[in-house]
Amino acid sequence: MKRVVALAVLAGCTQPPPVPPTQPADNAASSVETRWLTVTPATDQAILEATAWTVAAPGGAALLTTTVRGRIERVLTRAGDRVHAGDALVVLRAPELVSAVAARASAQKRITAYEKHVRELTSLRKDGLLRAADLFQVEAQLADIQAEKSAADAILRGAGLDDRAALEVQQTGLWTLRAPIDGVVRAVTAEMGGLAEPGAPPLVQLVGDRAARVEAHLHQVLPAGVRVRFEPTLGPSVDLQDAATATAIDPQDGSLIRWFEPAAPTDLPSNLRGRLVVAALPEGAFQVPARALVQRPDGAAVVLKQGSGAVFRRVEVLAVSGTSAIVRGVQKADVIAAEADRSPLARPPEAGQ
Repeated sequence: MKRVVALAVLAGCTQPPPVPPTQPADNAASSVETRWLTVTPATDQAILEATAWTVAAPGGAALLTTTVRGRIERVLTRAGDRVHAGDALVVLRAPELVSAVAARASAQKRITAYEKHVRELTSLRKDGLLRAADLFQVEAQLADIQAEKSAADAILRGAGLDDRAALEVQQTGLWTLRAPIDGVVRAVTAEMGGLAEPGAPPLVQLVGDRAARVEAHLHQVLPAGVRVRFEPTLGPSVDLQDAATATAIDPQDGSLIRWFEPAAPTDLPSNLRGRLVVAALPEGAFQVPARALVQRPDGAAVVLKQGSGAVFRRVEVLAVSGTSAIVRGVQKADVIAAEADRSPLARPPEAGQ
């Protein structure tokens, strides 16, 4: 009896197993591996965010320094004061300028006398009544005096003194430093009784009223049609013009430098730190996971669900940052594979399929 049962079991093992019902590869893999999501408009505008700061416009900032040594007699301003171009800010006693004014005045008088003498000698030379060597000697003396005047002029011009200011220095011995621009006093380091010297820190720092320009360092190109704004660390945000005024590459880190002007006239000080953020994305922009993208020979694509199957849909990648991407080429409510590399379409067919 045991022998009959064993033969029966052995005979049953030789029969083929039952065949499961056949299903499309897409559906079988999709139900197990593929996670689908519905496309929605882009909301994470931080993908295109970049560090930014303001840079001064011409005349948007100024430093009050000295080109000669002097003693500070009076300080006429303090931080926070609004000043206008030409306002007196610091008064110095500068002996070097007094000497330069006196040297220039003396040289000018001697030049006038020598020029008259040279004209007279030139006339005598034409009549043969004077040797050429005598005329040359006087002309050389005139050239030396002219050089003295030029040296004195250079000192006065370096200090920014016109004839009126030079006369004031000559009469009082005092040099008044004035605001070169309209603006606000940002800092004052000058102290009464202190010494002011060339190369020392500025006595007064001024911030001008002219609107600054925004400099941003991006690590990807802004897509066409995007609108941006500047959000400073302190103060209200400022809308910027759509097109950058200039573009360059930072050789230190390879970032893309772009400069933007404010969209409307605004009081934007220089050296203000903040962020360049997106105010509005281009029309038709949608946000998808970065892993939803697959690179094909004809460009980037997503796996779009269609009925019980799926197809590739080419897209234009506007920006990628971290785990998110902004693309154009899909529509609202489209269903795509959240991870394209886990979609059956993204894998080569198996042998025999």
